[in-house]
Amino acid sequence: MTIIGATATDDKNSVANQALSLDGINDYIDSEVNLQSSGESSCAIRIGGIIDSLSHRNTVFTTVGASTSNRNGVHLAVFENTGDVYLTQYRSNSAVINVNTGFTCSIDTYYEFVLTYDASTNTFKLYVNGELEYSTTVGTAWSSSNENIWFGNYGQNTTNRFWEGMMDEPRTYNTVLSASEVATLYILYDQEDAPTQNNALLFGTNF
Repeated sequence: MTIIGATATDDKNSVANQALSLDGINDYIDSEVNLQSSGESSCAIRIGGIIDSLSHRNTVFTTVGASTSNRNGVHLAVFENTGDVYLTQYRSNSAVINVNTGFTCSIDTYYEFVLTYDASTNTFKLYVNGELEYSTTVGTAWSSSNENIWFGNYGQNTTNRFWEGMMDEPRTYNTVLSASEVATLYILYDQEDAPTQNNALLFGTNF
């Protein structure tokens, strides 16, 4: 993991130095996990956070990287002004889906996002705070641009889509988490005994 610019801050339980503060300008977290080079198909990505401002788009995470000419992968982002959460999947530089998930975020509120992808059915599921909020099955398989997962950075060399606020508990799994496992992760916030799905945890930190 590489932390770019972000500084230590309190987590949602006011425990000092157990989360990161991102400035919304150029701070982000590079997980150094590359799902494509790791040979992963089904997976789950989890991150918690608090948004300080909705004056610009806040990226939850991306697997697209810096490329603007050969985009492959997934973005999850909170849109400016409305707080609507959008899921975008790119394949060969075209948007396969770009959908409003129906979930809306507010500032100064903690949210825990978990996105799962089942490669056997091409199904995405978005959970927020342990609850299923959106599900869709797509006709094109998820393929990443051979890039790391970035938390808080939209990629594609954009300058106005960085996360502004606190981020905590990033985790990446090489399997689909069940609804009960996602709920348990939310309940066991910041605890070492949170489920790892039979050692399927590729990356995770409590800072």
